[in-house]
Amino acid sequence: DAELPEVETIKNELSPYIIGHCITGVTLFWEGLVRQPSVEEFCSHLIGQGITGVARRGKYLLFSLTGGKKLVIHLKMTGSLLLKTALSEPDEFVRAILHLDGEIELHFRDPRKLGVMWLVEDTDAIVGKLGPEPLEANFTHQVLAQRLVNRKAPIKAILCDQTFIAGIGNMYADEALFAAGIHPLRLGGSLSQDEVERQYKLILI
Repeated sequence: DAELPEVETIKNELSPYIIGHCITGVTLFWEGLVRQPSVEEFCSHLIGQGITGVARRGKYLLFSLTGGKKLVIHLKMTGSLLLKTALSEPDEFVRAILHLDGEIELHFRDPRKLGVMWLVEDTDAIVGKLGPEPLEANFTHQVLAQRLVNRKAPIKAILCDQTFIAGIGNMYADEALFAAGIHPLRLGGSLSQDEVERQYKLILI
């Protein structure tokens, strides 16, 4: 899956160009992309909605809309969002296009058709069970140490568990563990305080 650094970068790069713009149309090339509601409702409810904000929760992107609903996107393993000028020719892997005013389009490109989109009033059912955000100020090495107490699973599996920490995947976990000198199969509860602090600092890089 696209992991926290990539999704955070996408959020930061897209925000200045799409916030304040209105969705004027939706083109779906693959209806399996839409998880909720029905495809017909998804398209009709999006049209006319202004984008008021873009946030990230774990690996999910959350687009706030003027009508109060949120468009939630999970890019999964091969998804990406590309900002294009209006009437740009989509390549064969573009699964959806959001047409915006101002002659711009947002293309959802996903070669393996793994990505998902939701249009919901309450995002809790999608992201409510995610663990703490490693980039937030209240995620400290003490919090990490406390959450690892008595954990019997391998540390890599724990770090990749989205209910433990939001946004970390295989590649990110592998790199952080390697840099910290911690074997991925070590039990989470066996890490020393020094190892926890090293791991914490590397999660934030």
